[in-house]
Amino acid sequence: MNIELNIEPGTRLLIYLIGVLTVLLLDQYIGLLMVSSLLLGIVVIKKNITNLYQKLYFFLPFLLTTVLLGFFHQGGWYFTGKLVLRLMIIFLWNSIIFAGFNESQLVVGMDQLHMPRLITIVIFFIFRYRSLLQEKIKQLLISRRIRGARVGYDWFNIKEYLILAQVIGAGLIHSLEQGDRVYQAMKLRGLQIETLISNHNRLRQDWQVVAITIVIATGFLLLDRGAIF
Repeated sequence: MNIELNIEPGTRLLIYLIGVLTVLLLDQYIGLLMVSSLLLGIVVIKKNITNLYQKLYFFLPFLLTTVLLGFFHQGGWYFTGKLVLRLMIIFLWNSIIFAGFNESQLVVGMDQLHMPRLITIVIFFIFRYRSLLQEKIKQLLISRRIRGARVGYDWFNIKEYLILAQVIGAGLIHSLEQGDRVYQAMKLRGLQIETLISNHNRLRQDWQVVAITIVIATGFLLLDRGAIF
């Protein structure tokens, strides 16, 4: 079964924020377990396990860092367990809501929700230079390794992290310089680029989906507080 959300980017963002807020307000283990089981079931129904596994590979370090709080936080493992469940729910919610969601849609969605222009510009800036920065970092890492530097073998080697930080810094500078040259050259050749598209009328047509999300979120909160049953 392939379920796709045919809604506006702004609606997706709004639904995602409602879900995250609901998860943060849930306080009982039973509520967190019910929500996580429901979302995991949706992922299985969508047959999106492979994509979820790939995202989990990058999410795992943050999850393990959270688990370590159990040794230090005064709330102990009870607090840490709930925090881990919240992170897992947000991770599953993210994979469901943003399935097939690209970078330009995120920028459009932020504009539709009238988010501060500064935040939108920063996000667009990150997207614009991300691929170029990744390529530059890869090239610089290869050159460092050819010269004898050991980078990427041990997780907790301070020297490796210092080398990696230098590579990222140099890559950022090179990416900005090259990206600006390409962008200015394209503008001089007459390219007209519109980065943000406002379409608030279509956003209002998705109010039913938002309303259903709010009702479901309210139901889980009432169940969590013991107001149901």
